[in-house]
Amino acid sequence: MQFIIMLITFIGIVLFLVYPVKFSAEALGADNTGFGRCFFAVIASVFISTFTESIGISALIQLVITLAGTAVVFSFLLGAKLVQGFIIALLSTLIQFGLTFALIGLGSMFGLLKS
Repeated sequence: MQFIIMLITFIGIVLFLVYPVKFSAEALGADNTGFGRCFFAVIASVFISTFTESIGISALIQLVITLAGTAVVFSFLLGAKLVQGFIIALLSTLIQFGLTFALIGLGSMFGLLKS
């Protein structure tokens, strides 16, 4: 039973991370918007984020480097221009924040979150 719960959780996390990138890339007219390409773009973005965190620089510089690196990766893997890659990164992050806040709101509305 625990394996099934773990598998469902993993699938949910993957969908939560990949589909905002896919929707953003499709909305902005990127050439390669398949699930596999978006999945690898998200994995590369996570590697960039982890690398900038390990350097030990200020949070603002980490954010700028991560966004720039993610824009380059998105433009390369998704077949978009550099500016489109940057906007895809920002838009997908905003969608993920919105979904997170919606889930938190639903959880607190139905009493699933205890304070």
